[in-house]
Amino acid sequence: MIHSLQFLRFIAALMVVFVHTRSKLKFLDGPELLWPNLLGRAGVDIFFVISGFIMLYTYNARPISPIHFFGKRFFRLWPLYALATLFAGFMAYKFPIYYSGWAHIPHILKSMFFIPDLRPKGGGIAPIIAPGWTLNLEMAFYFLFAIGLFFKRHALVSGGLLVGFFGLNYLLKEQGVVFAAYATDGGVILEFLLGYLLYQSYIRKWRIPTWLAFIFIIGGFAAMPSVYSLGPQSRLLTLGIPAFFICLGFLQLDPWFARLKPLTLKAIDFMGRITFALYILHNFVVQSLFRYFQHLDRTYDAWFDHAYVYMAVVFVLAIAL
Repeated sequence: MIHSLQFLRFIAALMVVFVHTRSKLKFLDGPELLWPNLLGRAGVDIFFVISGFIMLYTYNARPISPIHFFGKRFFRLWPLYALATLFAGFMAYKFPIYYSGWAHIPHILKSMFFIPDLRPKGGGIAPIIAPGWTLNLEMAFYFLFAIGLFFKRHALVSGGLLVGFFGLNYLLKEQGVVFAAYATDGGVILEFLLGYLLYQSYIRKWRIPTWLAFIFIIGGFAAMPSVYSLGPQSRLLTLGIPAFFICLGFLQLDPWFARLKPLTLKAIDFMGRITFALYILHNFVVQSLFRYFQHLDRTYDAWFDHAYVYMAVVFVLAIAL
């Protein structure tokens, strides 16, 4: 277990939670939060880099058959996501005032099984649980990675398959929703390959001074807004590369994390384990409370006064599941 990356996963999940909360505050006449929108979005890019690393790390630590490997990864995500998707459909049908979604059965089924689809009443290509668009890309990556496991040089093969997969979808993105979904954000799906590079630094035991690791982390976060302002066409370059250096910095700090007290390490690992539940479930709480206050014609003050309540609900749900 790499404790530093577990901790970073938790930070990335919080980044996404904050950016979604921030977007709702704007509709309630609330002030701009100090947390920039762009840095919140970058939580996804950090997730993708870590995911690419974890695939190689877990498989090489305990090789299993490709089908078994894909099954384990699929069922690690699917049960909670499927239940959350069904619940979202129920909320959209029964209590639309509290949840923005559409009780459209084909859309719900496609969402459940990671098939990209247009939202029935607009809103772009996204499942009924909006953050789930990243899981569509994640599942495609898992599938290609599993195919690569049939070959001796599995990392090279799966990496090549991923590049080819993106290239094909990019060429065909005008031909259908599914193609466009996998070619989204200028190559964001290729950020999994940055995780491959991160893994290479790990197995080759590449070490840098602690002060340089902190520079990578701070510099990565600082670079995102300035680099992105030059042109957001390629998320891989503008957010993916800085995310890679942030991950590299944290990975280099793992020996320091390993010296922490056992109870602290257990807490860090626990935070890492609840990130998926936090990522999937937070939107229910944020949306429901936003729509509640909006329906009552309440403003930011009411939202802020209850902030500790709904954030606590998010964490309790994530921990329970």
